[in-house]
Amino acid sequence: MLSAGSSRRVEITKKEHLQKESLVSRNGAILLEEVIKSAGCKYNPYRIFSKKELEIATNYYDNDRILKEDGYYALYMGIHEERKISVKKFHEDHKYIIFSEIIDDFVISLQIRNHKNVMEVLGCCLETKIPILVYEYPVNKNFSNLLHEKSVTKENRPPILSFESKLRIATEIADAVTYMHIATSTPIIHRDIKSCNIFLGEQNVVKLFGFDLSLKIPSGEEDVETNMSRTIGTIGYIAPECMSGQPITEKCDVYGFGSTLIEILTEMTPWAFKRWLRLEDSSNVVSDAGGSDLYFSKEQVFEVSLKRNILGEGEIKQVMACITLAWECRKDNPTERPSIKEVTEELRRIKTITG
Repeated sequence: MLSAGSSRRVEITKKEHLQKESLVSRNGAILLEEVIKSAGCKYNPYRIFSKKELEIATNYYDNDRILKEDGYYALYMGIHEERKISVKKFHEDHKYIIFSEIIDDFVISLQIRNHKNVMEVLGCCLETKIPILVYEYPVNKNFSNLLHEKSVTKENRPPILSFESKLRIATEIADAVTYMHIATSTPIIHRDIKSCNIFLGEQNVVKLFGFDLSLKIPSGEEDVETNMSRTIGTIGYIAPECMSGQPITEKCDVYGFGSTLIEILTEMTPWAFKRWLRLEDSSNVVSDAGGSDLYFSKEQVFEVSLKRNILGEGEIKQVMACITLAWECRKDNPTERPSIKEVTEELRRIKTITG
């Protein structure tokens, strides 16, 4: 015969088990429906992890295992079955966490997982209120950490990467975004192109990440309406039309890529670049444009790019061509920006420029 305390423990255990089954049933049904509808899959092309498996893999979400963190989630390094993995755990108490967006994040990750420059999704855990997503582990650093790990104010420091490597990385980023825009049944807009959403794999191969803000353009449409109750994107990278409530297109990714290209050349975020210019010369005119962007001149970007890169024969011309391309990408009018496919082609052309 069970004691009152033992009976109570049995009731709690049973209740927890039923709650877990309910979450798995709800999350799994929604997920499978979206995968079948969006990706045309007749089977589950992913693994289901248990909550306990991921807790053990990440040492119970040890802060020392964090690879990347923002307001919505933390990405942890885990070890599962002697293999390193990346575990994306959303902050359940964040006021802007929307369940449907997490499902979209996973489904979009599945749709584009076969591109070599996209961080491959491996599976998910459905036993939690918000599903936990599992990705491959990038063997090298987050690109933002690599670019900015040294003080931006230190003069004459060695370049983080060769210019040749930077140009290749920029091309691979553009190629991955091109795949999102044209290689799926409906175009996918990333909406948050920036260096911290780029990881580097073996031999510094680009791994595009961060699809939690991504949107699909409805079939037969050229743009998509957005919810303006919150700002989506990152200041300095976000296109002006995304700040003003206009319908958005793939061209908002082109704008973000232009800002990222400047960041790659200068090894500074837009905000850090602005601060550096003000420190260098108080007469420099660097202003906020409607609170949504940061403006600086081609000459200023070129000057800093020369300091941040050791350039060989022909590479100065390549830098100038990259800056011109970045300015085309960052035009205020989205219709005047090139497509990301055209950007990729131009980057490949720039690589062929010689002295």
